[in-house]
Amino acid sequence: MGSLKVERFKSYIKYWIQKGKSKNQIPDTRYQIPDTRKMNTILYIIQKEFRQIFRNKGMLPIIFIMPLIQLIILSNAATFEVKNIKFSYIDSDNSSFSRGLIEKFEASTYFNVLAKYPSNKVANSAMLKGEIDVILEIPSNFDEIY
Repeated sequence: MGSLKVERFKSYIKYWIQKGKSKNQIPDTRYQIPDTRKMNTILYIIQKEFRQIFRNKGMLPIIFIMPLIQLIILSNAATFEVKNIKFSYIDSDNSSFSRGLIEKFEASTYFNVLAKYPSNKVANSAMLKGEIDVILEIPSNFDEIY
């Protein structure tokens, strides 16, 4: 270990002399350790870890089987599909166009159309109670606008 420090110190001095830098400046460390030494260090650590894994047989199921079980269980649990939304509406237009729109919501598997509310105040109170999730308010001149 001591000879390694001496060799490193000698390489610092050679670097300073070659580049003409003062002793106060720190040389670039990439000149000190060759890439093969870094790679050998990484390979040594990988070998050490594999020896540790195969020495302790209890680690094998934890490393290989547990992630597979998590993948199987959690892939079915995490979906972004939204279903069974409690839906209500306020139809101020009462035209065939607005009724057609409501029928499309009723035909959808994602929405459960629960009620038609006469006013915004009643619908908001139902939403605050948790009876519904979404309120669609159709204005009085809906068929003319769209």
